[in-house]
Amino acid sequence: MMTGVIKIPQTLTNNSNPTKMKTKLIILAIGLLSYSSGPYAQIGGKLGKLKDKAKDKVSNTTGSVAVSAYDKHMKEGNKNEEAGDFIAAYKSYQLALSEKSGDYTASSAKKRVESSAEEQYEKQYEDLFAQGNCDEIKSLINDWTATIDMTPTRKEKLEYTRDNCEKALADQQNASNKAADQAAAKAAVDKLENGKAYFENQPFSTQFKSEFNIGDDIFVKFKMGKTMLEYAEDYGMTGSYTAYGYFKIYFDGKEVSTVGPYSFSSNYSGKWTDFDAPLSFGDSFTKNIDQNEALMSSTQGIWLIPESVSGKLKPTFIENAIKEFADASGKHNVKVDFCLGTKSNEIKGVVASGSFSVNIDEEGKKKLYERGPKYLRPLDESEKASVSLNSNQFRLSENALTASFELPQPPKYYAQKWCTSMSCDYDHGYISVAVLVDDIEINGYCELWDEKWESQKSFDFTVLPVNDNELNDDLASYNKEDLFEKQRNNTIVYAFIDMLYSSKIKPGKHKVTVQVAHEVAVGNDRFSNLIGEKTFEMTFTEGQLNSFKSKSNAKKLSHAGGEWTSVDNHLKSLYAEDRVVDVACTSEWKVTRNSLGVILYRTCWAEVLYKSKDGGYRIWQANEVKEDYDGSNYGKPYITGHFRTDWGPGNLNNMHFPVPATKVK
Repeated sequence: MMTGVIKIPQTLTNNSNPTKMKTKLIILAIGLLSYSSGPYAQIGGKLGKLKDKAKDKVSNTTGSVAVSAYDKHMKEGNKNEEAGDFIAAYKSYQLALSEKSGDYTASSAKKRVESSAEEQYEKQYEDLFAQGNCDEIKSLINDWTATIDMTPTRKEKLEYTRDNCEKALADQQNASNKAADQAAAKAAVDKLENGKAYFENQPFSTQFKSEFNIGDDIFVKFKMGKTMLEYAEDYGMTGSYTAYGYFKIYFDGKEVSTVGPYSFSSNYSGKWTDFDAPLSFGDSFTKNIDQNEALMSSTQGIWLIPESVSGKLKPTFIENAIKEFADASGKHNVKVDFCLGTKSNEIKGVVASGSFSVNIDEEGKKKLYERGPKYLRPLDESEKASVSLNSNQFRLSENALTASFELPQPPKYYAQKWCTSMSCDYDHGYISVAVLVDDIEINGYCELWDEKWESQKSFDFTVLPVNDNELNDDLASYNKEDLFEKQRNNTIVYAFIDMLYSSKIKPGKHKVTVQVAHEVAVGNDRFSNLIGEKTFEMTFTEGQLNSFKSKSNAKKLSHAGGEWTSVDNHLKSLYAEDRVVDVACTSEWKVTRNSLGVILYRTCWAEVLYKSKDGGYRIWQANEVKEDYDGSNYGKPYITGHFRTDWGPGNLNNMHFPVPATKVK
């Protein structure tokens, strides 16, 4: 170990006694050491300095003495500490400890300057960060982490900053810029007119616009000027710290939707004088929200966005835009109101309102469709079906009217395209066909399985047969077609003939459109997505209609007579108000008993002829007639179940079918 030699002057004053002086100084030094380790250790640092001076005194009175490395480091530490260089002092005391492990004096000195050394490191770090000097920042952090005893977590954070210095500098600059932008934005918002709505491409922007493309991101800023609670008080709504907001949307002056009520707690209702809300945005903005913690943590309106994604303001605006502007182009007006009202859907007044122009073109529509729900997305031309009819050969009562369509993809493809479920890989499904005669719509829902669902692309079906002679046969040719084979019921045939017989479709010219579509159920609503259609002009005469009726093999009801006459007449009278024209029982009574053999009731089957609400006639077969037994007698007969005569044409089938009045009355 290297030592230093200090030359001590030997000349003292005449009355000095070197031996006594030496003894006194040694005693003083020992006393100081003992004192610093006692109950007054908190002043050990200062006493440590005195002790070091005492040692110097001893050296100065005894001649040349070797100074240890420990003493040297302690002396340097004291000197640096007095000079205010706490980092250097900390390092010196650390070196002293390395010479004397566990030494209380060095340990106390190190502890004494530790927080000050930390502060100096922090100050140097901040200064270098402000200068943007990554090389010096990295060097400082290396020295810092090597010098100061710190927790692993703190050390990891500093080392991460060192290893990602350029990014940290950029983040700090961005934060600084954002703070400045927010301050400027607030100043700009303060200057806006109260009671107005302003529109922007991103929330919290001051770049307000009056014109957008239908495919743009669109946000609205409502500048209220007062808090919602202050407005609520103006409207006479007091006693609550919750405000209820409503958004009204208008397209070209037509109100298309009212969204609300939104519940605003006192954190918002009593503080906000403006806020932002979304009308339309795409996936890129959604991803930005997920990645931007500052945006997500904002309390000035961005909180509305996640809620709106799940089904309120944003989807309402987009869905209505898709529906209302499906066939539109050019410029259109959009108006948005923010209103306050009660929890029970009573709107009290408009707080802020504004409008903008929206330009609609095909490219913008595509972006809009991508933002909307799957079930509202239209098909590309390559996905549309080709529909054809034998309209040139059709003559009522001479030839059947048939239709066919060719799908570019099998039915399952279209179901999956518009599916709203979590899983859309079903082994069966539905496709719908419809016939529109002028403004009258006839629908057929077709359940498909196996290859008809998975792979078949070509389908044929009958719209109107040459006569009605197979209506009461579930094995009729049109009931066995691929589209209707599963349910054995071509509802289009039954409905079309019913409307001919009721004169709902009269002789003359008619615009007939055949459509194929896929329907999607969303909650209580159904949306029909058109796959293909074909329109032609159908003409038939009174003579052709009469010829069609005359070929019918429909007959009047056949009565058994005898005791059944009273049963038939009673039932006819009982349901006269339901337009029942005739009733005929068609089977014997079947008696039902309980387990003890006691008679409970008896039943039989009956046919009913009735007049529909549209004026045509129908026969309903296999209605159950019942007579209850009271222990001694049977009661009066009645038809069981929910017997009704107000069914629409789409509910008819081979057991419940139309008949021409001339054949059955």
